[in-house]
Amino acid sequence: METKKPKISVMMLTHNRKDWLREAINSILNQTYENFELIIIDNASIDGTHEVIKEFNDDRIVYVRNEENLYPYAKNQVVDLAEGDYIVICDDDDISMPDRFKKSVEFLDSNPDVGMVFGDTIYIQDEGQNENRYKTEPTFKNIFESDGVINTPTVMMRKDVIKDVGGYDNNFKIASDYDLYLRIANNYKITHLDEILAKYRVHDDNMSLKNPRLTVKYRERALLKWAKVSCLCFSYNRVFQLESYIRSFFRFVKGVQLNVRYQYSEDKFKKGYEKLKQKYPEVNFIEGNGLEDFGKQISEWMKNAPEFVMFGCDDVIFKDDVDINKVIEKVKLKDTVGFSLRLGKGFTHHYPSNSVMKEPVYEEDEGEGILKWDWRIAEHEYGYPFELDSSVYKKEFVELIISSIDYKNHPNLLEGVGYQFVRQLGEEQAGKYLYSFSKPKALVIQINRVQDLSPNPFYDTGYDIDALHKLWEDGEKLNLDYYKKDFKDIYIEDFVLEGGEEIKISKRKDMIVTYKNGKFFIK
Repeated sequence: METKKPKISVMMLTHNRKDWLREAINSILNQTYENFELIIIDNASIDGTHEVIKEFNDDRIVYVRNEENLYPYAKNQVVDLAEGDYIVICDDDDISMPDRFKKSVEFLDSNPDVGMVFGDTIYIQDEGQNENRYKTEPTFKNIFESDGVINTPTVMMRKDVIKDVGGYDNNFKIASDYDLYLRIANNYKITHLDEILAKYRVHDDNMSLKNPRLTVKYRERALLKWAKVSCLCFSYNRVFQLESYIRSFFRFVKGVQLNVRYQYSEDKFKKGYEKLKQKYPEVNFIEGNGLEDFGKQISEWMKNAPEFVMFGCDDVIFKDDVDINKVIEKVKLKDTVGFSLRLGKGFTHHYPSNSVMKEPVYEEDEGEGILKWDWRIAEHEYGYPFELDSSVYKKEFVELIISSIDYKNHPNLLEGVGYQFVRQLGEEQAGKYLYSFSKPKALVIQINRVQDLSPNPFYDTGYDIDALHKLWEDGEKLNLDYYKKDFKDIYIEDFVLEGGEEIKISKRKDMIVTYKNGKFFIK
């Protein structure tokens, strides 16, 4: 007798949860809709999970044991094994309502234009139960902005839809479902059923609740796949400063891909960068081999970047929220050269030359808090159309610069020669307006310098980079809240640690600041 092909394939991954697994399996086997297969992937459990599964004498169960925990790869394992047209998710600690499959199958069968359907849940916890209702339309925009509130224990997806959008991303330790939902929503219709379809168990061993910071990082990584701006930050031997940049970036800048091109001269700095890689998985780290491959790496980043690009340097920190959509609206205008995040009203001192800096004649966008001015007739920083600290440009504009100049694989020459090149362009190729917010969103902290291409006495502090690295190894961090206040200069000498006192560093050549035995020494 020919076996009937299942309409539904149920995905159940388990790892050392035998106490809840039995109830989860029963909730599936007791569905009113019976044409399904239950694929249980046992990710190397050692608590007797296999014995629990053996208790069920049901031909619809497909049991697969992995000899190591292959999450999240095991999700794609289920998709590959599935014989059903629809994929259902049921975690080993959740409970499906008896008519969950029936209601979802009927809806998908009647609505071929819908790629995924889901419903509402009841949260089960020690304090009791409460309903969790989805309150908005499951469009891409709403899923993107609501931080992924789709009730996964209620989801049913078409298998062909999952495969069409590339399946689960195996690089996601957490939030792989959220990443998949975004890709489905971008290509297919998702529908919410106003029905309680499952019970979601809240407990201390929930992966997302147990690792909230990691969950946020991976959700951010999912969001960054849709970013319209890609940022490339440069770092050399400055692990301490780079972590401050990254911390402030993710605190104040949303929806921008962050890439870090780094290089080092000593093994201790290399180890520091390796630790940052582990700590910030949402950042794409690009290891440089001196300056030999700098140009090639810039070109590779540009090739894969979206429509707009941004540069950064590890001595910059962000101090206020950046509305990247407002930035993009201005940068894409034909008469715009770029958008600076570190400029704004009130700067009258030019730090590099230690001279007075005249502000330009602003045109202010009413109600938006955005300035624009003709950079071609502006002075100093306000007349700088291309810089690598914290400005956003059209990708095609930067491609023109890079392809037209010889910057000898050096970031400082890329900025310096690039600046001169842009000044020679006509208005058609380089818009006459430079934009910024009225209040700056970033600033430069002059802790030390690591390049010697263009010596400037006002930068030379003799500040010991090894001392700063020792600070980082000791777990010290810059106090980001301190820098949220208003300053009169783009370049800041204040150096304030979390829980520490303010230390002002004078820009005098004869002052050397070192760190030893937990203290700063100045001579």
